[in-house]
Amino acid sequence: MHSQTSAAVKEVDGLRDLILENRDATEKNRKIAEPVVEALNERRLGRLVLPAEYSGWGGASPREALEVYETLARAEALVAWIVWVNSLPCWFARFLSADARQEVFGGPAALLASSTRPTGRARVEGDSYVVNGRWSLVSGCMHASWIPVMCLVEKDREVEMLAPDAPHMRMLFVPKEKHEIVDTWHVGGLRGTGSHDCVLTDISVPVGLSFAMGDPSLLDSPTGRVPIFAAIVSGCASICLGITATSLQAVLDLADKIVVDGGPGLRDRAPIQLLIAKIRSFRDRLHSTCDRLWETAESGKERDPAEIGAVLATGITTAQECRAAVSELYAAAGTSALYTDSPLERAHRDIHAVTQHIALQPFWMEQAGRVQLGMKPTHPLFMI
Repeated sequence: MHSQTSAAVKEVDGLRDLILENRDATEKNRKIAEPVVEALNERRLGRLVLPAEYSGWGGASPREALEVYETLARAEALVAWIVWVNSLPCWFARFLSADARQEVFGGPAALLASSTRPTGRARVEGDSYVVNGRWSLVSGCMHASWIPVMCLVEKDREVEMLAPDAPHMRMLFVPKEKHEIVDTWHVGGLRGTGSHDCVLTDISVPVGLSFAMGDPSLLDSPTGRVPIFAAIVSGCASICLGITATSLQAVLDLADKIVVDGGPGLRDRAPIQLLIAKIRSFRDRLHSTCDRLWETAESGKERDPAEIGAVLATGITTAQECRAAVSELYAAAGTSALYTDSPLERAHRDIHAVTQHIALQPFWMEQAGRVQLGMKPTHPLFMI
């Protein structure tokens, strides 16, 4: 494993006690407790994929980032979620000029947030866009330094069309202080992520702080060539793996203390053994498909749709299997899993929240299937 990311995993292991100590405050306030936020920033864990000159870890590979997300999720899924969602604006750094990249990512590490929902409008005025809109589910917005958001670009008060069925959409990097945050995050799963709504009203954003998804990468490095959406899907699946590992350990710990029936212990039961083998198999497959993505990025070769499709299919299937496994383990634990001090209660609601994310929806499997049949993907994000 990359030596720097090995250090990152060790940093994550060292955070476990701090995360657990602040769990009640995080839950109560529906956002990560400040001591944990400070620790994440000090350790630069929100910038794993960025070069060192942008307070990053030197450009971790997707496989290496997966190790961090999974390890964090074993302690607390919502903290892993915040670190994972930070990877998206970091991947987007490739589309910015060196000056704009320095403006957003220069200086000490700080968490970010973002939304790719095209629920805003932007119109050109001189060298800037004037932005209006409201974006929901903006995880980590309370702690972010910048919040890039997706907008439809208007021309003559109508959405500008670049081609039939292809509206002009741009991501615009906006400082957090320009956003109005609306308290909307009243949920069960991932409660501490602070995924509120964000509102912009007549905010001017320089054109240089924006990009379109089809723009070329301006980072000539493996980090600048990794397919973004494949990395996002695999990262989300790794959070599911971490949640599943915690659930399994909780059930085994419970079985060591309580005999539920007169049958064999849980470790000796075939369904539990099968579950462990199945999840480990999907984990290994997820890592190996991400390794191939990184090898292609390092070589400078053109992206391979089949490799991307393999990551998407494996990531989504892994997440689905993890959700089923956690539900099975929750049921196996009986009534003890109902209590809020049980790791299983938290895992059960968190994994159902995680798998609601658009990155893990089944229609991406259809795109992967098209590629396997020799057809071109139809979704514009597939090859990004």
